[in-house]
Amino acid sequence: MKIVKTYDGELLYFDLAVWEFVFSESGYRVSTNSSGYKCVRTTKGEYRNMVLARVLLNCPEDKEVDHINGNPLDNRLCNLRIVTRQENKYNRAVSSTKKSKLPKGVCFNKATNKYQASIKHNGCTTTLGNFETIELAEDAYKQAAEKYFGKYAAHISREQNAT
Repeated sequence: MKIVKTYDGELLYFDLAVWEFVFSESGYRVSTNSSGYKCVRTTKGEYRNMVLARVLLNCPEDKEVDHINGNPLDNRLCNLRIVTRQENKYNRAVSSTKKSKLPKGVCFNKATNKYQASIKHNGCTTTLGNFETIELAEDAYKQAAEKYFGKYAAHISREQNAT
């Protein structure tokens, strides 16, 4: 594995063979898209200005590349998979713009004075219940995520492919 530190201190992860193949002729830069997602782009050569993960997997236009562990700067092949847009949404972490620090799928219900778990699937939001503790609400969300999202549920993907 090759680990590269960027000018602003972020760590990029690559398989050594990928590093030698892609970057022997090309430079790289870390860019951030309009939604705040960081990606590694090449700066020269045949793959100029392409998102590295798409290049590595030869990803079709109608698909996306999922960084299984949630780190868009980890471009090891074992951390990448081709998915649909929906499958990629399943593996999202808690939004960085979320005001509370509660886990994904959990909010505080002032009316019941309890923690409420809910999940969105196929455009419908399902309330999973109200719970005395954050942990119970989070467990309910994780069980539902596993049921609806399978291996694409964020907590499963990240446990199986932690860096």
